Amino acid sequence: MSAIQKNVESASEAYPSLFTQGHLALPPAKKYLVLTCMDARIDPAQAFGINLGDAHVIRNLLGTQEIVLVKHTGCGMLTFKNEDAQGLVEKNLGSDALAELKSRQLDFLPFSDREGAVRKDVQYLSDSKLVPNNITISGWIYQHLRELLNALLSNWRTMANRTTEKAQEERPSQKSSSCGGDVKPVEPRTSETSTTTTTPPDHLALEQFNALICGDGWKSLDEPPPLPFDVRHHTLSVSIFTVLVLAECCFLPIALYYGLSKGTNMRSGIYFAIITSLFGFVTGYEFGVRSWRLIRPSDQYRPLFGSPRFWGLDSTQYVLMTPFTVMTIILIIFSIPHYPSVRALALPMPVGMIVTGVILVVNGWAAHHHWTLRYFRLSSHVKNSICPPLTFCLFEDICAVDGKGGKNFRTAALVRYHASPRFRALLMHLLWFWSVPAIVIGAVLIVAIYLTSDDIAYGIGWGAPTVWAVIWTWITVGWARRALAIERKTWSSDRLQSTQGLT
Repeated sequence: MSAIQKNVESASEAYPSLFTQGHLALPPAKKYLVLTCMDARIDPAQAFGINLGDAHVIRNLLGTQEIVLVKHTGCGMLTFKNEDAQGLVEKNLGSDALAELKSRQLDFLPFSDREGAVRKDVQYLSDSKLVPNNITISGWIYQHLRELLNALLSNWRTMANRTTEKAQEERPSQKSSSCGGDVKPVEPRTSETSTTTTTPPDHLALEQFNALICGDGWKSLDEPPPLPFDVRHHTLSVSIFTVLVLAECCFLPIALYYGLSKGTNMRSGIYFAIITSLFGFVTGYEFGVRSWRLIRPSDQYRPLFGSPRFWGLDSTQYVLMTPFTVMTIILIIFSIPHYPSVRALALPMPVGMIVTGVILVVNGWAAHHHWTLRYFRLSSHVKNSICPPLTFCLFEDICAVDGKGGKNFRTAALVRYHASPRFRALLMHLLWFWSVPAIVIGAVLIVAIYLTSDDIAYGIGWGAPTVWAVIWTWITVGWARRALAIERKTWSSDRLQSTQGLT
């Protein structure tokens, strides 16, 4: 291995911890190309005001002594054929442009086999009479989402004259003996200022997804891949939000109902209209804030792998909006009569529990049986990937969006989930722990509401779900802490057993 290649390999080990923009979109964000000299004194980024991902940069190769040929995962050249490109030329530039393109017999040089293309290109340069004999050529694959350089192959050019028979015979063996390379995955980080301008095709998104989760670099770690989020740093905001949600979903409706019904002569239709009008202020505000973070120009908070801007809301947004929409509809409809039914207006929380529980049970069945996401994504799990439990999606989304962990957290969470069987098992167990009791207790509360008096029914409908949620949350926190401690303690032994099981 040459000194230059040793430098490339050494730098590739340190670069992942510094690289912060592995999620950038395939096309250049600023939509222009820079064609400049190879002069090492020119820095296109500073000279032309471009950041990584902003523009294509092409430089000539004067004064080169070694060629490092690099292809990468997630490359757009894998996604089309010449016929596809010609069709786009005709569509965007017209038939005359297509005729000129065909007359020049231009080849866009797409490829379907990445490794084969690297080998072919290295061989092409090796055989070219235009490349001096003293030029060393090596081929590499850049793991786009893991920020790695993997030495796929090297083709050492001999210093002897290529016309000699010995030099011609040595090249193939030198090339084949240097294939392969050691890969050390490091989880990527992302930039808060990046902007996604296009959505990659489903198969490309899946390739990027698999490139992130299918590596085995975590096997060399002494502990589970870290999650860059500390809830202790968010204690104040979590406490305030919890108090406001409890007030909206429990304290305020109960206080207003008993206070206005027992302490005033106000008609029930009026005070129920007041209660209904106040419901949703906190959750509505939170939905609005997180919706803006998900659809704003920067893709910092959106799910990974090209989630669309305007319809790419994460799973948490859709899952939680469903029960809250149902609850709001119940409140509005049953508040309309002059004298509303107290029992009917005690139903929103139990019904919301059942709706949420049903969603989780259906998802749990799909995740347990490893169903494929054929028609939609679940947060950063793209189409055609294996369905994850919604407990993971909620965990990923809330920390990434509401906790402002962004893509950095989404990436780390995805790596942790797919690297740790114990972490996956914990989330699956928690899904059943919340879903089945939510349905059962919700149904029991509905029965209790219709078997008791109005005053007791209203207290049950708005108070009991909150008591249940507080108890379940307390159990969940303790359970998760113990499970994560066991995961950390047994990480090395679990990795060893996994390795032995494969050998």
